[in-house]
Amino acid sequence: MWIKDGNGLGCNNGTTTSWDETVSFIDNLNSTTTGGIAGYSDWRLPNFKELASIIGYSKNSPIINENYFTNTKSAKYWTSNKISLDVQAYTGDNPYRIYSIDFNDGYINYYDWGGGYAGSEPEPPCYYVRLVRDLGTTSANILSSTGLQGDSSTICNSGCIDNNDETITDNCTNLMWIKGGDRALIGTESNYPLSSKPKTISWKGAFNLCNNLTIAGYNDWRVPNIIEIINASNKIGSDILPWEGGYSSYYWSSTLFNNEAWVTGNGYYIGEAYILSKSSSRYIQCVRE
Repeated sequence: MWIKDGNGLGCNNGTTTSWDETVSFIDNLNSTTTGGIAGYSDWRLPNFKELASIIGYSKNSPIINENYFTNTKSAKYWTSNKISLDVQAYTGDNPYRIYSIDFNDGYINYYDWGGGYAGSEPEPPCYYVRLVRDLGTTSANILSSTGLQGDSSTICNSGCIDNNDETITDNCTNLMWIKGGDRALIGTESNYPLSSKPKTISWKGAFNLCNNLTIAGYNDWRVPNIIEIINASNKIGSDILPWEGGYSSYYWSSTLFNNEAWVTGNGYYIGEAYILSKSSSRYIQCVRE
């Protein structure tokens, strides 16, 4: 369940706040004295997968269905994913990373702050807020854990089933994927210092590969859409988007915008999403229902 009006109380009346102010705002909103919103007092920030699920990936700014989510700002919104950075703090502050989504273009990114960490922001920014709440046992959450700090306890933490036929099935979505992903589909390159690096492929090549694929007796494979591939990223205990040998990159999706394709990252690029020319070369995974 989402807050509808971007200018409403559940969106902090359409004003920006820092991270710490956002946490205080939610605590106050859910307090017994305030009474919450719509009779509920369990509102929270969405993680990046949840917030990404309401993006209108084929729409212009604001990149969301405004019939359902009114007064959405073409700007960045906080997610719940704040993680500590394992670096030495120079000034005594603990450095951290917080993810956000820009509803101007739909890009998912993060900012680093604190402790004099190289590349970090000098001051914490202020972003917009849109709160969400769980529907409880009446509606199962099929979105997988982000594998990062800040996930709700109700997020789906189920792993995958190895079907012992070169495929695996995601217990959260029941989607079937190729076991080993990109490495199994198009192989690896040699002469890399850590291990063989997975090969990359153009969007058209990925589209043709999945559509003409027959594995485990199935021939209805396809390139996953952007929500499916984001949900598969950093999935705990799975081999959907394997991250081996320290090689991080981005995976193609079938979702297009102005003849470009959406991609999402894994490994060091977990959570990032943006559009890219289809002539570029990226990783691929195939899926079927």
